Amino acid sequence: MQSTTLIAFDQHAATTVAAVLGPSQRTPALQSMTSDTGTIVRFVERVRRQGAVQCCYEAGPCGVELQRALTAHEVPCDVIAPALIPRRAGDRVKTNRRDAAQLAILYRAGALTPIHIPTDQEEAARDLLRCREDIRADLLRARRSALEVSPAARPAIHRHEESVVEAARRVAARADVAAAGAGTDAHRVPAHRRRSGRAVARRGRRSAGTPRPGAPAAARRTAAVFPGDR
Repeated sequence: MQSTTLIAFDQHAATTVAAVLGPSQRTPALQSMTSDTGTIVRFVERVRRQGAVQCCYEAGPCGVELQRALTAHEVPCDVIAPALIPRRAGDRVKTNRRDAAQLAILYRAGALTPIHIPTDQEEAARDLLRCREDIRADLLRARRSALEVSPAARPAIHRHEESVVEAARRVAARADVAAAGAGTDAHRVPAHRRRSGRAVARRGRRSAGTPRPGAPAAARRTAAVFPGDR
């Protein structure tokens, strides 16, 4: 890495600062540009005409699109973990140009830790899991607010909840397939673990919305609001 030109980017939504640290330089040269991926790639190509180039930038809300674009042009690029960047105690001055220059110096010293770049399949599985969590949060909010509305509006809320539950089940099934691959065999329950007919009937009544005789009042009210999903 001592004979390679290092380019560290401080990337934001509108502008990006590039710090170019040559093999024999101790202070990087700074260059401001727009955050367009094509503009950054053309800048790196101009610097690469003078020799080997290696890039890095701090992980942030802009994602890994820049890393993939540079890798597609055969330019090595690392995405640095922000929480593992060494910082001096009491150093609170933070600007884009200063961050880019400091990133280039630390990158040459080998003091930075790159993160794992997820594949397209991993990102798809993460999106499904995030969507599932959002739907579950919406369902919980709907259940809580249904206890505070008038009885006339509860049927419409119940229909909306049924659609949300069905969507959550579909998302959960897709997330399980994406994260774990093919499905497993059905679990076989041993004979000594099977429930009696009376226990199965009790469980059926509970799943249909009938609360236990000793259930709290809040549970009985929730069963009355949502009779089909308990």
